[in-house]
Amino acid sequence: MRAVKNIAYFILLLNFCNCEKRAIPPDSNQPHIPSNFIVSGGFRSITMYWTPSKNKDIEGYKIYYGKISKNYSDTLLVGSEISKKKIKDLEDDQKYFCAISSVDINNNESYLSEELSVQTYLAFEDFSQPDGALDTSKWYYNVGYEVTVINSQVATIQSLFNDVSIRRSFGQYLSVTPLNKFIVECEFKLGTPNVGGAGLMIRSKKANPEMYYKGYNAFIFWNFNNWELRLEESLVDRLAMVNVSPIKLPEIRPDEWIKLSVMYNDYSIQASVYRLLNYSILGTIAANDQKEGTRPSDSDCYCGFFTTQYGGNIIYTDNFGIKRAD
Repeated sequence: MRAVKNIAYFILLLNFCNCEKRAIPPDSNQPHIPSNFIVSGGFRSITMYWTPSKNKDIEGYKIYYGKISKNYSDTLLVGSEISKKKIKDLEDDQKYFCAISSVDINNNESYLSEELSVQTYLAFEDFSQPDGALDTSKWYYNVGYEVTVINSQVATIQSLFNDVSIRRSFGQYLSVTPLNKFIVECEFKLGTPNVGGAGLMIRSKKANPEMYYKGYNAFIFWNFNNWELRLEESLVDRLAMVNVSPIKLPEIRPDEWIKLSVMYNDYSIQASVYRLLNYSILGTIAANDQKEGTRPSDSDCYCGFFTTQYGGNIIYTDNFGIKRAD
């Protein structure tokens, strides 16, 4: 008899445990978590983007951020109409961890979003001088070359090439880039489409045929019909990287700014284009470097930007930065 009672008790206890393991229905009063949460690192800043919650009674969004994962030192509440927030006055070359939640009019708060991490720039140039020739103390140029700044943004310089008008710009940052696991970024306004485009390069300062180390070019190119994202090795040193076909990009308006981001990590390279309005991604292309040992040394690895356009179109360049990759 006692054995039967023990069995009954065991079954009752098992059922109780199973009940505890069943999913608990979500609280109908709890607001939804904001969707499409994205974080971008900049100069002593991070910018967060998200899609607002569909709840009608949302009062705002609570942003969490700090230097330690899951242990946020700072919070910030923004209004329900906000879907983008830039946080300034942070540290250079620092990783930050971020999350976001929704808060309704009754002060009910949603669960936190998935945590994202982001790195601020270790080197940055915002071309902040208003006009004139760019201060060359931070940059490397060919002899006799000059970069012009108009309204605090780098603009192309017009010249003739085989009796054809060509506009171009070039800048190679003198700050040494980490040898591996880094990201170089720059913002461009491409203007009215014309043959040519804008891009970023990773290479040695000694960029000439006699003393040339491996170099990469990631760039946006107009092919008469649409903008493409391309990834190539330097023509002088096309030895190791797997050739990749260009990809077609969605429409880019002449007056909008886009960001080109190029990551180098363990002999692989990936380039992505973002629309700065909402940081939506327009396209990504990637390739692997199959021949190690042709990268420049850690004391001679540099990054920069370039633009080239045939015709009268002007491409503007702004906010060039280098940061470490995770």
